[in-house]
Amino acid sequence: MCLAPHQREAWAEPRGNAAWKAYGLSQFDCVEAQSAQVAHLTPATFDGMRTRQPLPTARHAAKGVGLAASNAWTHIECAEALQKIGHFGAASAHLVLAVEEAVKARVYYQWPALVASMTPKELRELLYTHQVRHGIAVFDSMSQPLRASIARWHIDHPGRRIDRKVLTRMFARHSDAFRISWAQRADRDKQRGMHVDWGGRAWITPASVTEAQYQGRFIRCLDFVLKTNAAIGLLDEIKADLAESGWDIDEDRL
Repeated sequence: MCLAPHQREAWAEPRGNAAWKAYGLSQFDCVEAQSAQVAHLTPATFDGMRTRQPLPTARHAAKGVGLAASNAWTHIECAEALQKIGHFGAASAHLVLAVEEAVKARVYYQWPALVASMTPKELRELLYTHQVRHGIAVFDSMSQPLRASIARWHIDHPGRRIDRKVLTRMFARHSDAFRISWAQRADRDKQRGMHVDWGGRAWITPASVTEAQYQGRFIRCLDFVLKTNAAIGLLDEIKADLAESGWDIDEDRL
């Protein structure tokens, strides 16, 4: 999921939040700086939170892999059920929740290695900070061809930082990856689909989310959840649900 040590030299020099560095996302410096704005996330960002959420043991994390992955699939099912009755805002919120749970499954899957290389504070940031979790989703959703394209750009432009326009074009050519703005916008979009708020000039409600906006998110979120289940060996458990919903999944693509 994160880059292996022998792959890391292809990426720009890391900088930013320590939790991202320990997970391996620092090697994806272009997304860290340009899309998720991780360059602005420093340890000081979290100083005021004083979070002391419990951290699982290795045994508990092993059980949490399946629980989180299963819950991610439940959110996909909830999203589809709500979409069918026209509640596109709530449906979209469940898509975001599905991705969050899938990321947790991926983190728990790597838990022993992460515990060995990260501090408790960094581990809590991975599990409990929305923007960091969605940054992981962006990173993990990248296909090998997309990663290779970015690596080639760095080779062809030594010493230069890849800009947002170039990244946006690269991501647009690889539809399975989340957009580079996902880490920054996902939690806001989730809240928009769940709550009624006064926007200063007009009311913002879940009803303002359109079916087109929902469909624009659905395929990527479904793909991410399916790949998570495939990676941890749980795809067989949801095959029946997929067939009932009319999905013919190409397992070779997962």
